[in-house]
Amino acid sequence: MKGVEHKFGEPRPTPEPRRLAAADQEVVQLIVARLRRQILQEIEEAKAAEPSGKPLAASLTVPRSPSRR
Repeated sequence: MKGVEHKFGEPRPTPEPRRLAAADQEVVQLIVARLRRQILQEIEEAKAAEPSGKPLAASLTVPRSPSRR
């Protein structure tokens, strides 16, 4: 390994990622906003679908594998 290090010298530091242009930043912000709205909508739909007022996860059961019975 030392021979390879000697042959190629010190590794170069990784270059800094380029800054996003204003248009790129706007696209990223729009995507993040859309994802937030979608996640909040899914949470609200899950809350509305809860039959007994218990959290949805509390009413879920995990099926056991046939080998463990």
